[in-house]
Amino acid sequence: MNGFLPHLLLTAMVVYLMQWMFGLLKEKLKPNKIIWVIEDNPIDIELFKLRAIADGYEYRFFNSAKGIIGPLTTSTPDGVIVDYMLGMSVKGDEIFNICKNNKIKCLMLTGYEDEIFGIDRKHIVKKQQDLSHMSKVNQWLVDLFKEPSSC
Repeated sequence: MNGFLPHLLLTAMVVYLMQWMFGLLKEKLKPNKIIWVIEDNPIDIELFKLRAIADGYEYRFFNSAKGIIGPLTTSTPDGVIVDYMLGMSVKGDEIFNICKNNKIKCLMLTGYEDEIFGIDRKHIVKKQQDLSHMSKVNQWLVDLFKEPSSC
């Protein structure tokens, strides 16, 4: 188990560098956009930190939902990625609904296996041990930062 975390982080870094090098993230993204990641799992936070280095987004990381509701409505980020099971009294669906009510785009990222009621499945990405869920996160970020098409 001791060698698992370094191996996972190295694998994640290689995956993201390959995506960056081979242009799998095809859209040009604005570097001034701000993404908040609310996640209590330190491994997942490290994966997003590696991603931040590779893609140039401005990320803010929170390891719990404690005290986040006020800043979420006053320091509006461009997008929020939130874990469903935050290990405290506030669950990710509450954060998701605050984002929805304040017109902040939000993605629920979770390892929770059961159904999450009240949130459309298109806004939920299930974590996978092989990190394949990150391609869905990539696509969500691309779609988040696409310039609106003019008619």
